[in-house]
Amino acid sequence: MKNIFAIILVIAILPLSLVSKPDKQLSDLNHQKKPQTPPTSFILKDYPPVSTGKIADLPQKVNYKIIDFVDDANFSFNYGVTPFVYDPISNSMIIVLSHRYVPENAERFSDSLYLLYSNNDGGSWNKKLLQLSTGVLYMNSSLATVNPGNESYNFNDLDHFVVARYLPYNPLDNNYSADGSYYLYKIGDDIQSWNSDKLPTSTQQWGFSKLASFSSPNSQMAYRYGVLTPNEGYQYGHYGFGSFDFLTESDNNMIPTAWDITKYRPSTALNLSYNNKMYLDTDEDGVIYAAVSNMFANDPDNRTVGISRSADNGNTWLEFEKMPISLLDNYCVSETESGAYGDLIAFEEDGFVVTGEDEFSYVCKLRILNSARNAIIGQHLIEMYKQNETWGIRKVADYGWFSEQGFSYSPLVVFDHNPDRNSNTFMDSLDENSRGMEIQLSKTADGQYIIAKWLDWNVDRPIDVNYKLLNGENIGSLYATDIYMAYRRVDEDQWSAVRNVTDDDFYNKLTFIPSVVPSINNIPLLSLHTVEITNTQYPRYGYPPILNQMLVDQNVPQYIAYSNVTNLLGVENESPVKNFALNDVYPNPVTSNAEISFTLDKPAISKLELYNSLGERVLLLQEGFLSSGTHAVNVNTSNLTSGVYYYTLTVEGKTATKILCLTK
Repeated sequence: MKNIFAIILVIAILPLSLVSKPDKQLSDLNHQKKPQTPPTSFILKDYPPVSTGKIADLPQKVNYKIIDFVDDANFSFNYGVTPFVYDPISNSMIIVLSHRYVPENAERFSDSLYLLYSNNDGGSWNKKLLQLSTGVLYMNSSLATVNPGNESYNFNDLDHFVVARYLPYNPLDNNYSADGSYYLYKIGDDIQSWNSDKLPTSTQQWGFSKLASFSSPNSQMAYRYGVLTPNEGYQYGHYGFGSFDFLTESDNNMIPTAWDITKYRPSTALNLSYNNKMYLDTDEDGVIYAAVSNMFANDPDNRTVGISRSADNGNTWLEFEKMPISLLDNYCVSETESGAYGDLIAFEEDGFVVTGEDEFSYVCKLRILNSARNAIIGQHLIEMYKQNETWGIRKVADYGWFSEQGFSYSPLVVFDHNPDRNSNTFMDSLDENSRGMEIQLSKTADGQYIIAKWLDWNVDRPIDVNYKLLNGENIGSLYATDIYMAYRRVDEDQWSAVRNVTDDDFYNKLTFIPSVVPSINNIPLLSLHTVEITNTQYPRYGYPPILNQMLVDQNVPQYIAYSNVTNLLGVENESPVKNFALNDVYPNPVTSNAEISFTLDKPAISKLELYNSLGERVLLLQEGFLSSGTHAVNVNTSNLTSGVYYYTLTVEGKTATKILCLTK
């Protein structure tokens, strides 16, 4: 059971000391989770609005661009949503957003639900309005996008499925209260919507919704999944699955038999559960894989990863295949000491990707205790995977820090914790980020790499704060937080060295990358930056920048900051050729002949190849020794069929890959 801790940070003791209530345990093994309780209603507090006209300095290493803003973090990106997707065929990056406002001479909010999209690697962004309503708010939106027939090269031809929380205005208490889900789908120019919940059962409802999708010439599906919200008097912890078929415009919502609550360790109370979050992905054939890190009924004392599969768009599911717990035991001993014990940390965000038929990777936090289980001796991000019909574990990185007293914390946020939601009094609370370390796994569009992204303390950057929150808690100092990434090739067994992609004094929070990214050196990255507080009447005016950036309240506008991570390939992978560039194919889409050019900084052996969407090489375009400079190859596509292809340049062990779209 997660607790809310009163936390005081003291700068005098380094590494940073956190003093908490004594019930903070070394091991989360026996903890149960209450349902997430984000705001279920919205009231505009009685104070002048915070200015959104000035962009604060963004002292980050990455080159961020402000592309939009949201009215708060709690109602947008702070809980279990999938708001950011990338479609490699049309080269479209897409974000689903809502924006509330009060029209002139109006008494109630209007709200717009829209897509923000870019087709040029974030160079420019456009908006696509989906819905505009009066007296209704749309919150915690998720997006799934499909490409019809995998043949559309234009964003306007893509189809979308959106799920959002639905908050209509209640005149009885002058409030906006959560009332189920809002659904919307776009097929071509036709936009349809409804606001009645498609219930998995009569006693279990959808709460937060993550979405995934699958596109092929014969199938266009959106999938909804996650832990459900029970009616009063029923057990929390059930998993639900939903599907939407764009071809038939039909939907299905259920609790699969293979996921029944009896499959997992029983809870001790109706409002508690040992069950973790669920993650979902598909392989190239459309087989769906659902992943959980749970304590199962046949081994209730151990948490392990389980995978359930469906080959018929989610109509039927196989029982969970579980990773042998002995793997985790052996890993902990081999990495630390005899008798060491490992505890998979639950209830935060983990990462999951499918890399092939019956092959996948799951990344999460592992806390390693000594044989007496009274001291932490290691904290690892680990990859639990299945490959060639065999389970395994790899270390991705060390994470976080832990004090001599045995306490360790995920990054923190500040939010309004006033028990009286109708009061205008602010009562700040400092607590762990509900998304934990914001772990995500993504794969590159060419299928060659998987990428792990996470948020962590930067223990080399203590920031002197010396400031009291509104509730009187004194903050002595904080470590900055940074965004970290690592990668590995799908056909290799080692993760790269960890790269701190921000590495500065800024406090990062609420970060996202899409589940598919353009390439290993083109990773779209979103984060939220609190709007600079310039209103002297605002209760938090004067907060130091680091505390201001930690705010995730409603009524606190947040800039959406976008960047491309272009330098993930590390020094350890650099070859004697320090720089080479693979250029975009011309023209693209290709209708007949095309030209591919690239540049070498020094003479080298190079190879240029063209692959189809199945990863099969269809053309060897160039191979051999070339001088330094720019080179070009003509590509004859007369013997190729329409579709998506990938061209890869290899120079002394380094590779670069881009997309070629062929249409005839």
